Amino acid sequence: MLEITINWGNGQMKLNAENVFPCNLGRAKRLCHLINQYSSDEDKDKLRAYLLKQEKVLREKVENSDHKKTDETKLHKCLRIIEFLDN
Repeated sequence: MLEITINWGNGQMKLNAENVFPCNLGRAKRLCHLINQYSSDEDKDKLRAYLLKQEKVLREKVENSDHKKTDETKLHKCLRIIEFLDN
């Protein structure tokens, strides 16, 4: 389980990244904003590594799948979430 902790002044939130990502882009953008602002660099690096691994798996599926449209959509979401995390 990949757990990401978001700490702010008077509380915290723990996310199981494997259950949350990929998600719709609106939610991803909000979560990545919170993660960028309130999570440790270590957690950000762990999440980035997880998303890059997911990207690789999805890219292989797109190349080898008959259901390319669905896999391409998931791949696009994954890449956008990585962009949100890097901003």
